[in-house]
Amino acid sequence: MPVMSTDEAEGAQALFCYIADTLGTRKTNQEFKHYLNKVKKAPEFFDTHKSLIDRAFNSNAVKTTKSKDTIVKYIQENPDWFLSSLSTAQFIINEIDDISKKFSKIKKPG
Repeated sequence: MPVMSTDEAEGAQALFCYIADTLGTRKTNQEFKHYLNKVKKAPEFFDTHKSLIDRAFNSNAVKTTKSKDTIVKYIQENPDWFLSSLSTAQFIINEIDDISKKFSKIKKPG
């Protein structure tokens, strides 16, 4: 049974959700696909999204007890959690987009 560090895992999940939310549904689906299909790996993800990751931590949008470096290291050492975090963030952003589209038919006042 794998060992999971809760603070690191939860911080990672929050980070991936932040990235998906910032990218939006279409771009998240395009970019995450390469990682979920294991064409690209975690180190490339962190290089590609370095500025978003920095912004997430500098703005306190990702609230965690662990540092950015600790979370990045945890993800790079736990590829299953990397894939799980990506998959969960992608699922959430797609669900939010679907819900938002259902409410777009509501007429605004006036």
